[in-house]
Amino acid sequence: MNEHSPDKTFIGPPIEADEAEAEIRARKPAKKKLITTIALTIDTCRWPFGDPTESGFHYCGKPPLIGQPYCEMHDAQSYQSARRKKTAA
Repeated sequence: MNEHSPDKTFIGPPIEADEAEAEIRARKPAKKKLITTIALTIDTCRWPFGDPTESGFHYCGKPPLIGQPYCEMHDAQSYQSARRKKTAA
């Protein structure tokens, strides 16, 4: 195999991307809009983040499970097992 021929298994320094690719990677993702109490709907997860008296207080805002107030992740976190309840009492 020629020293200068492309080898797919070669691992070396990254090849410089052209300017168009570099510009795309440099862009920051759009800021996610914080869901405040006024913006809550039946289509938003109501899991709170932060202190309600602080300016950064917001809710998750992801789509909730059908008939539930929380998204899948927060719904799973919202219930305590019977064992945990007894030991806490």
